[in-house]
Amino acid sequence: MSAEPPVVRPEAIIDGLLRSARILESLPIGRWRSFDSEIRRRSIAAPDWFPDMWRASPSLTTECADAAGHDRDLVLAILAMHPSGYVRQPALERLVLEDLPSAPVVAVLRCTDWVGVVRESAARHLDGIRDANRIDLLLPSLSLMEEPGGSVRARGSYLDGLRQWTVQNAGLDSLTKAVAGPDIRLRQASARALIERGESAAAFAAAANQDDPATAATVARGLSPADWEDRATIDVALGAPFVGLRSLGFFHLQALDSAAAEAIARDSLFDRSNTMRNLSQRFLAHRGIDVAELYRAAMGSNGVRAIVGLGEVGNKGDVEQISSYVQAEDPAMRVAAIRSTAALDGRGSEPLLTTLTCSADEADARAASRELARLGPGLDSVELIWASLAGRHADHAIPTAFRVFRVTSRWPRLVIALRSIAGGGEHLVSAGYDLLHQGLQAWNRSALDPSIEQRAELRDLMSRVQGMLGRDQWELLSTSVKPYLPANER
Repeated sequence: MSAEPPVVRPEAIIDGLLRSARILESLPIGRWRSFDSEIRRRSIAAPDWFPDMWRASPSLTTECADAAGHDRDLVLAILAMHPSGYVRQPALERLVLEDLPSAPVVAVLRCTDWVGVVRESAARHLDGIRDANRIDLLLPSLSLMEEPGGSVRARGSYLDGLRQWTVQNAGLDSLTKAVAGPDIRLRQASARALIERGESAAAFAAAANQDDPATAATVARGLSPADWEDRATIDVALGAPFVGLRSLGFFHLQALDSAAAEAIARDSLFDRSNTMRNLSQRFLAHRGIDVAELYRAAMGSNGVRAIVGLGEVGNKGDVEQISSYVQAEDPAMRVAAIRSTAALDGRGSEPLLTTLTCSADEADARAASRELARLGPGLDSVELIWASLAGRHADHAIPTAFRVFRVTSRWPRLVIALRSIAGGGEHLVSAGYDLLHQGLQAWNRSALDPSIEQRAELRDLMSRVQGMLGRDQWELLSTSVKPYLPANER
């Protein structure tokens, strides 16, 4: 006896459609193509949010749409993305017939459909929109009209023409508004459209004051040399929240008005962005101004930024003044002093950095450990930091110490890892395993033989941790270490 076909439950299909509608509703139109691709490539397994997707059929399109209530538009849009062309076609027709809001967007997606009848139906609807000159219906889908990928490209000629028409006929105000709109993909598509039309300057202010640096940079690339000769354009760039635009504006200001550029540069010496600081430092130095002296003079009024800047352009003679701020009450000032001292004094700052890495203050310890790791710690520093762990219980103690241990040379790193595994607490053992794994991964790099003291400690530690390591890890450790031991100790 043959098995009976499964019963189609429209309510289960509707539930799945409504869940899908919620997902689609949360997406900006610029992401509808990726969502469409996600659904239509489901040739075997249905998505978790729509397990009954394959039970949807053309005959259920009207019933599902009617049952969806105020979600009718989104439900039909989901059905128009169904893997089956037999389902996509009637759903698209209903969207168009009822003139629902998502009809133009779905038609843009379906005008490259691999099923000819679906593709032709979508094209007829879009041709009708063009005939009525309803740019407002097409502009939200501008990003969907751009270069599609994969096999869609073979059917993209209609889409290319549609985009070209939309770009040529869209109003400047509409494109400018879209550049600052909520859909990030539409912003970028509109920026590219403005460049094609040679109208970037008109939308530059809007692009510079939205929150997407890529869109702002795209519009800025479309500005001509003549646009940059306008002080208003430069002022917009200098006032932007993106360092890329601010630095670009500063560059053009130097050629237009060097006196104004000097005033901007003096202020930018204390900018949060190191890009702006570095540009300003070089510009002022080129004009013969002692930048380091400007920072020294600002120590009292702009301490943190002055310390940071002096660490970038000062010399060893400034180390004594800067290092005095390591004991300041302001944590930000202490961190700045630590970094600047390390930058100016180099290896001479290692004792200070080692001491501060063991500090009970988390900000100080983190800053010092980063700088010490950058310099490369000596063996004495490693041993001092390891010894400090015995009496430290702060949460930051192990992470800051092991940041330094990870960049030390091979044998001290291995010894520290085995010490941690052999006799540490839970967190120390875990950090030891991670350090051992990291050390063995880089084992083939050249290194000096271990010292006599290191060999002796390695023998002892390896005997203690043998039963604590997995077989593969132990074999890798033994294979890596034995060639460096005397023949009678292997």
